[in-house]
Amino acid sequence: MRSIVVTFVTALLLAGCSPQSAQFFSAGSSEYDGAWVGRFQVSVRTEECEVARGGLQARISGGQIQGTARFRGSRNLGFSGVVEEGGGLKGGVIKLPLDRSIEIQGKFTEKTAGGRWSNRECHGTWDLRKIR
Repeated sequence: MRSIVVTFVTALLLAGCSPQSAQFFSAGSSEYDGAWVGRFQVSVRTEECEVARGGLQARISGGQIQGTARFRGSRNLGFSGVVEEGGGLKGGVIKLPLDRSIEIQGKFTEKTAGGRWSNRECHGTWDLRKIR
């Protein structure tokens, strides 16, 4: 009985490693992997909006974005997300102090990326370019 259970569990684990199922476990596209730099800027400034413009830098590995954003008066803020096959940005976010965040939407191409960002106080655009 024990060998039947072990065989069954092993078969289930191996089934999850087939090339057809590999896409379900993929974090993102590696096509865009590398170092990226750029900026973000506000489109319309309001009294509540603390952000005017700032810098972005990121490293993409396996489609996973890990980076930092910085604007006047801020420390480095975490920037993360996933670049999907086709270049779409999924779950893009810059973490602000006090459990606030900026949501980022956009699209990556081979050498450039760009889109829009927003939070409750303001919104704007962002762009990145691949440097290596």
